[in-house]
Amino acid sequence: SSFASVAAPGRCRARPGRSLRRLREHRVDGILLCPAIGPTAAEIGDLGLPCVQAMRRAPGLAGDFAGPADRERMEALAGHLIAGGRRRFAFAGAGMLHSGVRERLDGLRRALRRNGLPPPVLLRTPGTRAGGEAAAQLLQALPQRPDALVCVNDVLAFAAIPALQRAGWGVGGEIAVTGIGDVAEAATLRPALTTLRTEPRRIGETAVRLLLRRVQDPEAAAEQAILPTRLVVRESCGGARGVPEI
Repeated sequence: SSFASVAAPGRCRARPGRSLRRLREHRVDGILLCPAIGPTAAEIGDLGLPCVQAMRRAPGLAGDFAGPADRERMEALAGHLIAGGRRRFAFAGAGMLHSGVRERLDGLRRALRRNGLPPPVLLRTPGTRAGGEAAAQLLQALPQRPDALVCVNDVLAFAAIPALQRAGWGVGGEIAVTGIGDVAEAATLRPALTTLRTEPRRIGETAVRLLLRRVQDPEAAAEQAILPTRLVVRESCGGARGVPEI
């Protein structure tokens, strides 16, 4: 058997469709799809191949999926910040369009609504280091300063933190900053980054298992494998280094 993985980057709408069309030529037996923008459900369906989505979902495409519990763990992250006294939230990375961003934002909004707090200020930046710099600039222009900045991923937070520090903000005190991913740099940043650990390796292994199962049994019921995401509390939200994971 042969398989193909297709990553659909948010910066290019056309590339995923071209990649999918090439799969016919290579006679693959199945597809692992990690969509950001596109491909469409119709494009996938036209291939007639077993398909498993990983990390994110393409609009309108049902079937097997392996990914993190984005919505639920974002609620837990927001709850931790609220318990620490944070009341005014901003969400950086809202310029990204994939399903993971929507679920994270939905989880944040739910937690704020449940606690009687206003919705987050949306900073429509990309999820890049440049997006982190832009988020810091946007925060400084707001009439009322947020006391919590929730970043769509760690990379954005890595740039937002030093940019805020250069502007005189006290990260971890005056403002909490959090990320998602828990990549290696998160623990060595100063202050170390509070983040959600998403376990991409386990998600990838699970997605491969689902695809092998789908190839062997095309009529099996669809499986949704939602893997746990852990909250790692560090200094960027006012926590102490070495605080246990939640």
